[in-house]
Amino acid sequence: MSRASRIAALGLGLTVLAGGFAVSPLYVPGIALLVLALAAEISVRIAARRAVVALELDEASVEEGLPAALTVRAGGWALALSRGELQPLPGTAWRPVSFRGTVQELALRPERRGEHLVGPATVRVGDPFGICRRELRSARGRILVLPRVERIHREQLDRALGLGRARALLDDGPDVEGLRPYRPGAPASRIHWLTAARVGELVERRAERDAEDMPFMIVLDAGAPVSGEALDMAVRAAASLCVGIAGLGGCSLLLPGSQEAQAIRPDLVSWPYLHARLATVAAGGRPAWAVAERARSVIWVGARRPHAERTGAGVVCCTVSPMPRGDRRTLFDVAGCAVQPAGRVAASAA
Repeated sequence: MSRASRIAALGLGLTVLAGGFAVSPLYVPGIALLVLALAAEISVRIAARRAVVALELDEASVEEGLPAALTVRAGGWALALSRGELQPLPGTAWRPVSFRGTVQELALRPERRGEHLVGPATVRVGDPFGICRRELRSARGRILVLPRVERIHREQLDRALGLGRARALLDDGPDVEGLRPYRPGAPASRIHWLTAARVGELVERRAERDAEDMPFMIVLDAGAPVSGEALDMAVRAAASLCVGIAGLGGCSLLLPGSQEAQAIRPDLVSWPYLHARLATVAAGGRPAWAVAERARSVIWVGARRPHAERTGAGVVCCTVSPMPRGDRRTLFDVAGCAVQPAGRVAASAA
């Protein structure tokens, strides 16, 4: 039974007692308690119906460790006698709010990647005497926390990948990379007429590298991680390598469970989509090594200790893991992972 119901019952009891035993002085407190309970209930019900509480996230995504702006709006109840309290987020302190409303701006700092629910914000409306109370909750917000990207220096990439020897592959620009069969609808300016005249078939220039044409393919392996934190570290390392190598001419990324690699070019047009994909990588997914076998050179990134060199998969130029091998030198660290030279990693092992 609510407090308002108990007070109303007490007032009714006093009124009945006054009428039954002709004790007229009891009419005053009895009727007063009845009116007080009824007024509190009606005023709070009206205030609760008119109250508004909303939670708004300024951005749909944010990188790990960076602040995410959050706005909470509350108010709208018309009765000045009603009191309001606001809890912006679960677990935070209640704050008084006037019936005219309020706007509060907060900053979240989510530390773990992935999709997170935020809120709800809660408004509690009551009468000044604390007799009646109602709560309203806002809808919960969603925010995607992206893996943090750490800067990798050019000399570190040169040392790890031998970019000095591969400069011809990386720095030849986005001009013609080769020829491919003509696709209906392609502009005539891209048709290679000399080859078409020689072979008798229409072919067109490729103005951009495909994913498999990139000099380096970053292969993320989420299978058998030693811990959730280790997987987060591996994902951060993969994101950092993608941005670093893409700035030198481009690379490709093979995600766990994907049947094709995605190209990342120097303009990073495809990066926001892939960054969001990396945010939701779950433990247990393994890469399709049949795709990696077609790559020129593979960078294996995993959340466990790299296996010994074996044959049967694409050439791995280096391994990246938070569990480095003791029999290999570490070229540099990125996102808590050691970058070490490697030979081959088997599909069954990786």
